[in-house]
Amino acid sequence: MRNVPVRLAAGLVGLWLALAAPVARAAAEAAWPPAGDGILVHDPDLVWGRLDNGQRYVILPHDTPDGHVSLRLLVGAGSMMEEEDQRGLAHFLEHLAFNGSANLPPGELVRFLQREGLAFGPDTNAATGFDSTVYRLDLPRNDPALVDKALGILAEIQGRLTLDPQEIEAERGVILAEKRDREGAATRHAEALMAFLLPGTAYELRRPIGDETVIRTAQRDRFVDFYETWYVPERAILAVVGDVDPAALAGTIEAQFGGFTRPPRPPVEPATVPPAVAGSDAMVMLDAALPATLAITRVMPHDARPDSLERQRDRLADYLAATTLNRRLRSLGLEPGAPFVAAMAGASDMPPVASIAMLQVSVRDSRWREALPAVEQALRRALTYGFAPDEVEASLAATRQQLDSAARAEATRESSDLADELVAVLGDDDIASSAQTDLAVYDMLVAQLDVAAVDAALRRLFVGDDVRLALSGPPELAADREQVLAAWKASREVAVAAPQTASSRRFLYEDFGPAGTVVSRDTVDDLGIVRIRFANGVLLDYKQTDFEADTIRVAARFGSGRIGLPADKPGLDLMARSAFVGGGLGRQGIAELADIFEPYSVSSNLTVAESGILLTGRTTPADLQLQLQLLAAMVSDPGYRPEGMDMFRASIAGLYPRLAAEPEGALSMTVARELHGGDPRYGVAPEAEAQQRTMEELRAWIGPMLRQGPIQVAAVGAFDPERLVEAVAQTFGALPSLEDATFPEAPVLRPAEQVDPLQLHHDGAPDQALVAVYWPTTDGNDQRVAQGLDLVADILDDRLLALLRERDGATYSPSAGADSSLILPGFGTLGAAVSVSPADASRVLGQVVATASAMRDGGITADELLRAKEPRLAQARTALQSNDYWLGGVLTGLHRLPQRLDMARSLIADIEGQRLEDVQALAARYLDPAQARRYLVLPKGAS
Repeated sequence: MRNVPVRLAAGLVGLWLALAAPVARAAAEAAWPPAGDGILVHDPDLVWGRLDNGQRYVILPHDTPDGHVSLRLLVGAGSMMEEEDQRGLAHFLEHLAFNGSANLPPGELVRFLQREGLAFGPDTNAATGFDSTVYRLDLPRNDPALVDKALGILAEIQGRLTLDPQEIEAERGVILAEKRDREGAATRHAEALMAFLLPGTAYELRRPIGDETVIRTAQRDRFVDFYETWYVPERAILAVVGDVDPAALAGTIEAQFGGFTRPPRPPVEPATVPPAVAGSDAMVMLDAALPATLAITRVMPHDARPDSLERQRDRLADYLAATTLNRRLRSLGLEPGAPFVAAMAGASDMPPVASIAMLQVSVRDSRWREALPAVEQALRRALTYGFAPDEVEASLAATRQQLDSAARAEATRESSDLADELVAVLGDDDIASSAQTDLAVYDMLVAQLDVAAVDAALRRLFVGDDVRLALSGPPELAADREQVLAAWKASREVAVAAPQTASSRRFLYEDFGPAGTVVSRDTVDDLGIVRIRFANGVLLDYKQTDFEADTIRVAARFGSGRIGLPADKPGLDLMARSAFVGGGLGRQGIAELADIFEPYSVSSNLTVAESGILLTGRTTPADLQLQLQLLAAMVSDPGYRPEGMDMFRASIAGLYPRLAAEPEGALSMTVARELHGGDPRYGVAPEAEAQQRTMEELRAWIGPMLRQGPIQVAAVGAFDPERLVEAVAQTFGALPSLEDATFPEAPVLRPAEQVDPLQLHHDGAPDQALVAVYWPTTDGNDQRVAQGLDLVADILDDRLLALLRERDGATYSPSAGADSSLILPGFGTLGAAVSVSPADASRVLGQVVATASAMRDGGITADELLRAKEPRLAQARTALQSNDYWLGGVLTGLHRLPQRLDMARSLIADIEGQRLEDVQALAARYLDPAQARRYLVLPKGAS
């Protein structure tokens, strides 16, 4: 089932298992389409096909975004299929797929796609898992010639790769660079967890990134053997989602893929080795870069049943049990002084060897000795006494709300998301049902489930003498395996009483007084924007769209934002992000609010932007009034409760060690402030200073701004305009009249001069380094100049990719980008960053500056401009069909930045009008090596 939350339950343990989760499975000679049971059926809009050679395909006509087409090729070949001397070659092949085939010379594939508007990475990508590899192409246009060429590219990958020895040699360094970049604390933790939970299985022994010796030394014949054995038609699934004619496309697929032949004997699936685990045990991993987490897990047999109503009923029961347990633990974790927070429970399937049930919490302040018994006893209380009917009813209501919203929004989901889901679901040989079917099946299954069934599911997940505990985090945890097991045993001996029944609650902020009066209304007809002012000074700007069915995105903007931060209180912005919302409301705390809003599509997040503070939410037409009531309550009666401070402390407890342990993190703690001339309002505040912030300081900063005008409400989406205006009038429009405010002027900031590279250090892996170079540019108020600088950065990125990745193999993914402020006069930067080995850092730093200098001195080609410009145009056209763009890029802050209207009008033209001489002039003006700020981020102790 494509959208049912039970399918997504595996994501609940994604924090632990992300590096291990399989992409999908492609079963040879499986029924096509996979058989349904008459009720659990495939989406009727899907068009199915299988070629004579066994190649399977599925087509879904879909028109969001307009004219786009998404293609996915899943090959049932991953790291599980590798021989010992092939460890890493499945992933290596994924790289080689873009490096030459019978009809595409090396280097031409990416350049061709760039000319057609596909950016390398966002639109052209691939991923290798344990049992499959998926290739992705997202086309910005549906013209038949481009679709035909894209299908031809995927056919080249499936059956015509040349595997040139020179390309293999050139790519070894890139693979090793990717491996180096990923060898952080999260990877080490995932490996340790796999060894602990699934020892002896492919999940421990066959990491997709592979073995370094094999990567360095494997000869072409081992690549050819893997490719010819596993890249065969019957192991492939092609999915096409977009604005296409299935009948015409079927002929193209036959022409491109029909010529591949089946091997004389189909490959044999690797043997399934069950995990060698028995009894209860514990593991402890101490690393300064890891957040403090505690997990209670059980390893169970893999559920190999075909997709059916029976299996979906069991998975739904598991999901409801986990969701209801989560709610209990969430309430406990949000209590002031709780030793844990952010509980997540769920089951994750690890085919074909096991399923894993996991309950995970984040430990506060290294207090695992308190967190472990608190979580264990809460779990045992639920196992012993079961759930109350109203608890399960709340989970049912929340689940149905998600499914109902998905069914309403399905027609406007993006083709790329649907394509990803199709290959994942069909690769597992499951039923690719529509969201409407998911909802109908859910309603039918719920009638077969009661509280007893949910209680039984919880016991199925977490009762047994084979519980395995995993504690990880910084050395301050001061724990070892024996201590964890002893704490578990001691907690198990404590009797638990029946839970107290919580009384039902309602939201206490439904009446804000007499509805506000509209005093002015203007329309921006060509952009479909309406602008309203209420008598109390509240502004409403909205745009009605049909880009996302049943979805409304809203924002409330107030205050002065980052430029109004007190310079003597660094870290206050960091605190505001978690503590303001976490502090709840004056009359209701965050735990109560979480329970109240769970069955509804209502959310709230706070962002400190450069010239304002944003409260944002995503909702539906049915819940629009409630969403606005919540945001208006936050503006009119913030709680500043201790729970908010707890959330802030918990958020930064692991933040700084993680930043310090990664080159990118170490750079981020310095570079933004440096580039802004040392202004303490920018960048990540030093940890010691952030720790000093208090809730009283937050109240003193934000409080006055909540009473000052203007407060702007912005809304974009599928709403009834009259209902929106009425709802705003009853909430924000009903607030007391706003005071006149004088906000600070935007400062004039420029990076200080720098002669020698600034050397920074990180605490992480000794073989990881980062070089970064930034050039000062200008602000973004002339959008044509800003777009030109984006193109300069894209061309620099492309040149660094060719030099440092394709030629030298020194890095996996160099990046370059431009940032032009709309607030700070004359302020902007163009930067490039490259992850490298420490030994290469100085040389690569020089190469980055030299590459930019060569661009400055002339020689940008028309083809380079075309390959930068076309993806930018495709992205801009997509943005104009995006609620996110209209809300965040146009409406929000419109009273402060009225130029955004003209920027929206000219977005396409400002890119299309970029001439080669204009872009070359920008490179000549700004890529001055004398102005470049250079950074070397090295392992601690290196120089």
